[in-house]
Amino acid sequence: MALTPINPPAGGAATAQTVAGTARDYISSGTCSGTAFTHEQRLTVAYTLTTRVDPNGAWLPGSNTVSGLSLTVYANVNGTRGDFSTSANVSGCTNAANMRQDQIFDISSTTTATAGALGTAGMITTASAGTFRRWANSSDVDFYDTGNFQRVWFPLEGMPAGFNNNADLSKVVLRQLISQILDGGLHYSNDGTAANVASVPTQTRFDRTLIRI
Repeated sequence: MALTPINPPAGGAATAQTVAGTARDYISSGTCSGTAFTHEQRLTVAYTLTTRVDPNGAWLPGSNTVSGLSLTVYANVNGTRGDFSTSANVSGCTNAANMRQDQIFDISSTTTATAGALGTAGMITTASAGTFRRWANSSDVDFYDTGNFQRVWFPLEGMPAGFNNNADLSKVVLRQLISQILDGGLHYSNDGTAANVASVPTQTRFDRTLIRI
């Protein structure tokens, strides 16, 4: 399956494919100089396929066994302003600082030999960071956001048997998983107790148009 964005850029915004070969490197004596804003984002997820028991709401009480992924999520995104100098391009200096790189993920399973499949445990890593650079706006500020969420529960419903040993079906799960992490709302407990269960916050700083799965 070809890589596709989870949120395609709107309005003809450039993607890595259209920008390839057009990014300008830093040139100390370049004809275009100013303050540039650079955005970079990474996401790393450790996962284990497991089950948990939920009450089924019946009386006398019973239970349902629910399959899902237990996750450890590391998210970081930063934006920085800095001096930048480069040569002009076909539009002069207006877009000379522009650069864009897609965020692409790798699935590294420790339990299956099928390339791209989840198996029952492994890591989802950022193979290339999602990055863009442009000339800075007056509203830009430097920031560094990081999050570490332990024992995140990602329920799996309606998946066929053996999905985790199939690369295409694993990619479907990966797209849903990344989207839900960014949307927020998945439950986690850093200390492993029910008393301290919280919801993963929405990752507002992430640029979804950079993500391709």
